Amino acid sequence: AARVVVVMEMFERQTQPILDAYLAGDMDEAAFLARLRDPAVKGLWSNYKDYRPIVSFCRQAGIPVKAGFPPRRLAARLARSTVADFYAGLSDEERKLCATRVLEPRDPSYRQRCLSTFASMGDYRRAVLLNMVEKDLSKLSRLKPMILGTGTMKSGMGRVMAGSKERIFQSQLLKDSTMAETVSGLLAGPRNRVFVI
Repeated sequence: AARVVVVMEMFERQTQPILDAYLAGDMDEAAFLARLRDPAVKGLWSNYKDYRPIVSFCRQAGIPVKAGFPPRRLAARLARSTVADFYAGLSDEERKLCATRVLEPRDPSYRQRCLSTFASMGDYRRAVLLNMVEKDLSKLSRLKPMILGTGTMKSGMGRVMAGSKERIFQSQLLKDSTMAETVSGLLAGPRNRVFVI
């Protein structure tokens, strides 16, 4: 019979032992979430409620869930480096948490689509912040230039985008490559049926 395995981008590889313990029933949900929130782990996405039903179902049904993403801190490190320097600087433990290499996409338009998505995410965040600030007009004159990126302070994403779009893209490729490597490893098992979320 086929074995169903779920791979989720919402979990970074360093969370796998915690995820396994929760799925096995070795801890309750409160302990699971507390462990993921631990600053040493930093493994809980802010929208857990959106994918909680999937995790709960897998726990009840005994379906394994694999953490598909590299730690965000490693992806951020790559965004400030070159691929060669990034891999040269990884510890043995960090190497286990990300793909063995960054894969280049076969579709040349993928880069532009990624960069467009990053830009639109920044526009959305600025719009939300501007809307919040406009509700408090006393803060508007001081914060509006910063939100719009015309003041002395820009968002972290804005600084990285301005500094190196290519490195941001390499960071995304690390995430994609780690996810692909996770899925590929599971598909090597002939009876595995993998669902990617």
